[in-house]
Amino acid sequence: RSQKKNGTIANASHSASQDILEQLKQEIFANHNNALLGNQAAALSALANPKQFHNLSLQTEKERLLQFAKLQEDTRKANTIPSLPNSIPMEAPLGEEATDRQWLSPFHCFVRTELVEVFCAGAMDVEYRKNNKAITLGQVGIRCRFCCKHKYPSERKNRAATYPATLCRIYQNFNMMLHAHFHTCTDIPPAFQQMYTKLKGQKLAAGKDCKEYWIRSAERIGLVNIKDKDGEDRIGLNRPVWDAYRKRAWSAQQPTP
Repeated sequence: RSQKKNGTIANASHSASQDILEQLKQEIFANHNNALLGNQAAALSALANPKQFHNLSLQTEKERLLQFAKLQEDTRKANTIPSLPNSIPMEAPLGEEATDRQWLSPFHCFVRTELVEVFCAGAMDVEYRKNNKAITLGQVGIRCRFCCKHKYPSERKNRAATYPATLCRIYQNFNMMLHAHFHTCTDIPPAFQQMYTKLKGQKLAAGKDCKEYWIRSAERIGLVNIKDKDGEDRIGLNRPVWDAYRKRAWSAQQPTP
């Protein structure tokens, strides 16, 4: 009877704690009402789920949530460019249809412009990968533009995001995403999935998908090869070129294929 009573008290305490955490999450996002932070709600929900919460005190979990929100706010500030409207996100499509269609297959054109985007790693991305191929805050990568916007990294399908070390690796990393992610991602809208399946089945025209073009097109939108503070290869941004491309890309972005 004593064990049953203690269990009831523990469950009640846990339920009350969850209510407090939910209120805390709402307050955090009410005070950080920014599109760049919107996709972190799932992360906070994951941190506060019963399995992860079980062995943590309420105060410890509160501190983790607040620290996480601060990291995301720091990321937002680092990625905000005063010369551009704040509504324009840091990310932008990997490809430009006008030039891509001259060199690439319709399938690759579609995926590059509609499904894949270039982005800069945020605090949540860095935290998730700290024990496996660690990345740095702001590191440039490519990702699925649908599931990565609102799902915690551990909840996404395989190869949802990747970080090519150099421009010449973009083509390889892109193909790994093709083989492992898009056919399993449930966040891609049906119209896009149908177009993906339709174009994937078409034969490749002769002379298309030049690997050299992938490097030149990346340079044209503002991506560059750099070294990090440890001397490791990574991709960075030529900011004037990237900012101009990003503004142009989002002004032309269409909601459906």
